[in-house]
Amino acid sequence: MKPIKYSEIHSPTLVRWGPGGGCLPQKGHSMQYMCDKTGFPLICIPQTGVVAHLLPVTKVQFEQFRAETGAYDDAWYRTLCELNPSADCGSFTEETREGLFLTGIVPEEAEAFARWMGLGLQLPTVEEWRAVYNAVSLYPCFPGCFPKRLCEPAGRLLERLQVQLQPLALLDLSLMNGGVVEWAQNGREWVGLGSPRPHFLPNLFNPLEDEIRPVRPGERLKYYGFRLIRRMG
Repeated sequence: MKPIKYSEIHSPTLVRWGPGGGCLPQKGHSMQYMCDKTGFPLICIPQTGVVAHLLPVTKVQFEQFRAETGAYDDAWYRTLCELNPSADCGSFTEETREGLFLTGIVPEEAEAFARWMGLGLQLPTVEEWRAVYNAVSLYPCFPGCFPKRLCEPAGRLLERLQVQLQPLALLDLSLMNGGVVEWAQNGREWVGLGSPRPHFLPNLFNPLEDEIRPVRPGERLKYYGFRLIRRMG
């Protein structure tokens, strides 16, 4: 696969970060923000070898996919929303936050979304997901360090998340911990990673150690969502 070209991303606006510092406009630092085709943020972390969505994929993004492709009918989508009722990007509360994200999905459906998204985006392996988790735990979270061309729902979502979470590290804002269970590939097997909040899924999962498997493969469960990555190089 050819190396990623930043000009291929929806927004060429980049913001560079350094561990322990703030927003760094100079070259040579190890994290950059950009936007995907829906206007939601991606982070480029060279030390992990991947570009990754900052957040799990939202219902807003998936609705754009459905509108453009006609994939999956209204009855299918209602089933997912009944499992995890929708929340608005500008008015969600701490109690309804998980409703922002597209859950109840199975890996094959997430892969169809990834193909539409383009740019070589795909579901991560367990190793890639955990590498991103470890990397974002090292970076402080500062307001205003996102691409200026975020779509309106993404901007409202991130602004409200920062007020609710008061995040110290980018890990907090990414919701890789305290979000949903996210699909990842372990060899030929699909597993879930993450540690949702107890009201969404009672658990004691350690995202760096535990792999979560559905009891019945292919079963729709309200807490399974996903984020996408692209391999660099």
